[in-house]
Parts: sequence; structure tokens; C-alpha cells
Amino acid sequence: MPPRKDGQKTKDRILEAACELFAVKGFHAATVGEISQKAACNIAAINYHFGSKARLYTETWRYAHACGHELYESIQPTLDLPIDQRLRAHIFFLLNLLSNEKELKSLHLLHEREFLSPTGLVDDLWRELRDPLREGFLEVIQSILGEKGSEEDVNFCEVMIVNLCRSILKHNRRQNPEYFGDLEITPEFLETMADTLTCFSLAGITAVQERRREGTGC
Repeated sequence: MPPRKDGQKTKDRILEAACELFAVKGFHAATVGEISQKAACNIAAINYHFGSKARLYTETWRYAHACGHELYESIQPTLDLPIDQRLRAHIFFLLNLLSNEKELKSLHLLHEREFLSPTGLVDDLWRELRDPLREGFLEVIQSILGEKGSEEDVNFCEVMIVNLCRSILKHNRRQNPEYFGDLEITPEFLETMADTLTCFSLAGITAVQERRREGTGC
């Protein structure tokens, strides 16, 4: 029997309320009672649809991630580009994800809350959601490094590029207002940032490649 439309509407309201409260308060502080009140339903409805607070939390992450589906599709890098342009496309894609404060706002806040107060409930789920979006990025880095580039090299290069993007878009805007306080994230800025980070990243990956080719450490 297909789910009733009113039941799906209730489920969606619960997920929307949970997104907001888990993002603001975190898993431990947000209560099922608060979520039911905000969703205009009773606790029994939450138990019926999700079974437990922990299951609601994981499904909230799925829901928040799914809100960016159209964004992922619209800016997903293509494969038929030269390797340096593919690297830029992936960096531009990453910048768009990190700077998105519309479709992905709840997901960003959930991620920050989980980082500050880990629950362990979404570790495997986060990898499941994240990995399809990063596979092409890892392939590009591996292609630049060549066959002597190890999996560790690839992961290190990826982490460094991701953290550079995140640092400028998130942390430095708060911690270094003299440089980034008035920064306006516009499409033009993201294009410029993608160009600069691509040059910087390509030089770094190439340097690692040369060291591996020579058989020396970095």
C-alpha cells in the first residue's frame, strides 16, 4: 500500500523541524518534544515514522544532503576536459558546495555541530553521502601524481585543497576580519578563487609528483 499523502507531509515537516533544531542545538540538546512541537505533530508520529531519535538524526542528514541534489547536478564537473581544467572544475564545484547558504545551509550547520560534539551516529553515513561527490576529484589528483603517487599522497593533496577552500570561505572570514570581513561571496569571486586555487594546487601536486618520480620525500 503506498504511503498516504498526509503521512508524507507529516514526515517532511518532522524532517524540516529536525534539520533546524539539530543544526542549532545539536543532537543531544534538541529534544523530540521540541521537534514534535515545531513540526505540529505528536511524539507518536515521530516514533511511527522514525522509530528513535537516533534514526531521526541520521534521516535528517540524508534529507539535508538531498536538498542539494539539483545543485550537485548543475555544477558537477565533466570528464572531457584537459586535466588542469578538470582540477579547476572540481575546485569550483567544491567552492560552490562550501559557500552555499541556501540549499545546503542545514547540512553545513549539522556538520559543524557534529564536529563540535561528535555523536558517532553519522560517521558511515557521511562517507556514504560524500564519497560519490569526491570520486572524480581523487581520480584527477591521482592522474596528476601519476603511477608513483600513493593513496596517501592523493588523500593528503585532497585534504590540503579542501581545507584551503574551507579556511578562506569559513574560518578566515571570522578569525581574520581585516582580510576577509567584508568578503562578499559572488559567482565572480568564486571563479577568481577557483583560478587562483587551481594554480596553487596544481603546482603543489606537481611538486609531490616530481619528488615521487625522483624517489625522494617531500
